[in-house]
Amino acid sequence: MPGAAATAFSFVVGAITSTGIAATIFRFVAVAALSTFLARKAAKFDVGLQARTLTTRGTIEPQKLLYGQALVSGQLATPPLALGTEARDLWNVVALVGHQCEEISDVWLDKRVITNAQINGGAAAGGTVTSGEFAEVSGLPVVQVYKKLGTSTQTVETNFQTAVGAPVWPNEARGRGICYITTAFSLYERTERLWESGEPTNIKALVKGKIIYDPRLDVSPGANPDNALYYAWSDNPALCAADFLRDPKFGPISENGRGIPASRVDWQSVVDAADACDVLVAIP
Repeated sequence: MPGAAATAFSFVVGAITSTGIAATIFRFVAVAALSTFLARKAAKFDVGLQARTLTTRGTIEPQKLLYGQALVSGQLATPPLALGTEARDLWNVVALVGHQCEEISDVWLDKRVITNAQINGGAAAGGTVTSGEFAEVSGLPVVQVYKKLGTSTQTVETNFQTAVGAPVWPNEARGRGICYITTAFSLYERTERLWESGEPTNIKALVKGKIIYDPRLDVSPGANPDNALYYAWSDNPALCAADFLRDPKFGPISENGRGIPASRVDWQSVVDAADACDVLVAIP
C-alpha cells in the first residue's frame, strides 16, 4: 500500500493524470509551491511523523516509502521470541521500509542510541555491538543488530535462522524488497542493570532511503531511465518527485496500474529543477 508520501503528492498527481502533461510538476515554480504547501501543513503532520518512528504489531501496517534520510521504525515481522540457553536471548525482526534502501546506520532502543560505529565496527550487515553502553560482557554479546537493505538478491538472516530454527524461519524467508533489522537482546547476571526497566519496546533506525534515477548521470536526460548505472541515493526533491511518479508500487494510479511511463516525463525539466534544488544559499 502507498504510505504517507502518496498523500503528500496526491494533489499534484491528480492534475497530471487528468491533463497528461507530466512535465508541469517539474517546473521550478511548482516545486517551490509544493515545498511551501508542505511547510504550512507541517504542524498537522506531527502525529504522522511520530507514528513513523513507533514499532507496531499487527497485520494492516502499510509499507513505508522513504526518500532522503529519516529515523524510522515499523512492524514486527514476528512476535518477540525468547530463545537460546534459558531463553536469555530476546529476538525481534522489524520491517522498516517497503523497498531497497541505501544504508541503515544508527539504531535506537527506546531513547538510547547505538551508533553505527558501535555495531560491529560499522559493518554494513551489522553484527554484535562491541562498544558503548551495550558492549559485550566477558566476551558475550549483549545486543546484536543485523541489517538487511531489501536488495533483490538478499538471503535469509542466518543468525536469526540459527537461533529460531530453519523449520520456523526457512531459507525462503529472504525479505527481498523489504529493508529490515533483526535484533537480539541478551540477559545475563552482569547485564541486569541494562534491562532493569524491561526490554526495549520501540526499536528504530536511521535509514538512507530509496536509490533513484538521476537523469544528470545519464548519457542524455531520460535516455536510460531503467539502467541501474544511473541510479544513486539522493534527497533532491525534484529527483524524488520524478521517481515517485514512476514508481510501480507506490506511485499514482495510471492507465498501466501504478506509476506513469518514463516517456511522459519531460526529463530536461527534471534536470533544471534538480539543479535549482542543489544550489547552495546563505542562511541568515
